[in-house]
Amino acid sequence: MSTQKQPTNCTNSTNSSISEIREISEPSPKISVIVPVYKTEKYLAECIESVLAQTFTDFELILVDDGSPDNSGAICDAYAARDPRIRVFHKENGGVSSARNLGLDNAKGEWIAFVDSDDWICPFCLEILYRKALEKNPDIVLADYWKDQGRIQISTEQRLPPAPNDITGVMRGFFEKKLVGVSVAKLFRKKLLEDAGIRFPENVRFAEDFVFCAEAFCAAESWEHCARPVYHYRGQGYATSNYHLYFDDWKIVLERIRAAARRRAVDCEELIRRHEQSVNFAQLRWAPRKALPFPLDLRCLPPKKRLFARCLRVFPFLGGRCSPIRLNELFRVRLKRLSFRIALFLVAGKNATACLSVSSRELKDKL
Repeated sequence: MSTQKQPTNCTNSTNSSISEIREISEPSPKISVIVPVYKTEKYLAECIESVLAQTFTDFELILVDDGSPDNSGAICDAYAARDPRIRVFHKENGGVSSARNLGLDNAKGEWIAFVDSDDWICPFCLEILYRKALEKNPDIVLADYWKDQGRIQISTEQRLPPAPNDITGVMRGFFEKKLVGVSVAKLFRKKLLEDAGIRFPENVRFAEDFVFCAEAFCAAESWEHCARPVYHYRGQGYATSNYHLYFDDWKIVLERIRAAARRRAVDCEELIRRHEQSVNFAQLRWAPRKALPFPLDLRCLPPKKRLFARCLRVFPFLGGRCSPIRLNELFRVRLKRLSFRIALFLVAGKNATACLSVSSRELKDKL
């Protein structure tokens, strides 16, 4: 009895083998540019066009649509159909960290660059960063950037410590805002991120770039700086305007930075404690009736903020209505008025009590 051989479906196996051959034959790009996208249809085309217009062409562009409710996802798909270097991933909304992590998981390049979907980069951005990477062979390359404020562009300089590869100075620069702890305007070696398991924290609502940069620099052996602005920062996408409502997230942020510093044996405990007290002060300012996220130690604050914090603990209704500068001015004016009346009393003697009800200008005329 002859048996009839069932025909096999060769379509799927053929397509998979073709795709495998294509991946083997096509070399990996040098740079993977990751762009998280969320509600930025107004600026997205300008951002994508600035990446495609790069003088350095050996890159892939990864667009991660983070469940954007506007037409951003459709714009991404339209550009992907026009340029084979673009790959698009659509996901449910999970925040900028999850979007960037998805891009990292799918990146094929030797180097990783991040661009926010509401920003844009100069045509020579990738070329300058990659040239510096080839010259010095560092793990991280960072550059200066422009901060766009309407028609005004402000150049922001990254001030690295003078000693080469001074990780303690770099961490101090992050906390003292001499260095900007953002992931953009930088080039990260992919192997560094993979070996150290560095990813963006998905359980915080802000400062995720600060954590990522601190962990990356603590894991890196060397880094180089390009003293030239190559990135235009607009800050409209995932920007959190109510960051002062999320003080508890600072516990996670500072604890991860503390752990990264300990792994590298970097002593920045004093810097972290100062920042904890700055967070306490900010919460006293904006939400004085909530429990503080860290133990209060006013000695770490400057004198004006220390005085203001004490006043807020006694008079919490001042929170959100006053500032250290305004409080200092108020005390200065009141002290000036009090000194003026004391001087008046000493000069005018018995007639001083009759003069206390008139205005300061009238008092000066009487004197």
